[in-house]
Amino acid sequence: FYYVLPGLLPQQKPAELLIRRERERQQEQQSDTAQTQWHLTMKLDIGEQGELLTKAKIRDEQLYLDIYSSNQALLEKVGVTLPFLLKRFTQLGLTVEEHKLQLGKIPDTLATRPYQILETQA
Repeated sequence: FYYVLPGLLPQQKPAELLIRRERERQQEQQSDTAQTQWHLTMKLDIGEQGELLTKAKIRDEQLYLDIYSSNQALLEKVGVTLPFLLKRFTQLGLTVEEHKLQLGKIPDTLATRPYQILETQA
């Protein structure tokens, strides 16, 4: 699912959210169960400070988190607040198995197709 969330300020680009569910077969031969894994990708415009791209993978209560920043100054600011975010995830019952914070190229859009089946406006 692809969502575009309006920004708080008129000059701010809208936030984008991409949600994908994936069913993963267990390796055990005797078990026919499948685990559900969620992939969440969010692109945020932080105004003059730059852009962030966050990729999260959630399986059961395990969280794998990758955060990419468009520049070093924003990377440092996120690094200061990251421990608070990780603590909040723990309070919500998630175990943060792995997290990374790094510079990266932020895509122009998260949209994978030029047209969506459903488009909504607030």
